[in-house]
Amino acid sequence: MSSAKTMKAWAIKINTLNEVPEAFRDAIEASLESDSGFTQMVYAPQNKHTGKPACDTMMVSTPEEIHFFLKEATGVHQVSYMFSELQAVQLGTVLLQSWIRIFGHSDTDYQETTLYFDTVMEDLFVPVVESARLKATGLSPQGDPPKVGVLDRLMDESMKFLNYGKQSLLPGQQVKAMVYQPRAKGEKTTGETHETAPHLTLLTNEELILIQETKQEASATQKYSGIWTYIPLNQMTHTKLEASKQDGWETLTIKIKGQQPFVVLYEAANRQEIEALVTQLPSMN
Repeated sequence: MSSAKTMKAWAIKINTLNEVPEAFRDAIEASLESDSGFTQMVYAPQNKHTGKPACDTMMVSTPEEIHFFLKEATGVHQVSYMFSELQAVQLGTVLLQSWIRIFGHSDTDYQETTLYFDTVMEDLFVPVVESARLKATGLSPQGDPPKVGVLDRLMDESMKFLNYGKQSLLPGQQVKAMVYQPRAKGEKTTGETHETAPHLTLLTNEELILIQETKQEASATQKYSGIWTYIPLNQMTHTKLEASKQDGWETLTIKIKGQQPFVVLYEAANRQEIEALVTQLPSMN
């Protein structure tokens, strides 16, 4: 794929409604009260080489909502989420491909929307993730620097996850508890070998943050990957810590409103730290 064709597949920032591709203009104008009714607009064309995103997409954020406009065969389909009702936000990067994933309540249903983009255009999407988290947690962008002292022990275990952890925190956040799981192999009851990718779990007053490498086995792919999942504590409905069917492992299941649960696997040696984290979660009805 030539560099010119590659660049044509990159997402671009849209500054005014006049710059919106014509196919999306009527749908977006109908959703916005004025040309100044948005905080950010990004156009992500379909990457015909990778097939992601699957169709041309416009992402539009306003002070209270985030909208996705999908150019499908039958027309432009709109999916909208209120920031205050987001169940989780995810930002992932694997080599040259990245994505933003929104879990939330849209219209009358719970669903998730994923928008893929070339990693070189990450700066267009990171502010959207941060804005969504600030709105969902009620934190201020002008808050005090995050308190990260708990993360210092990672200096002897993983500088990569130390940096990933620090990068994940918003102004005003404090890490109350953490569990780091390095890469490890175990044996399933069937005799097969299981390997878990390294991951880090952080608990703050506002969020549970899950950070991991991709589960893909190629070493280069894992090395240059990171997946950050941010779950507002007020959207969690249930957590369960139990021994896994695989000897020597513990499973933490995190359920959020209307979505499939997140499941995190730890070595049993981490159980005390996991229990310490789980006991600090707010009570859930």
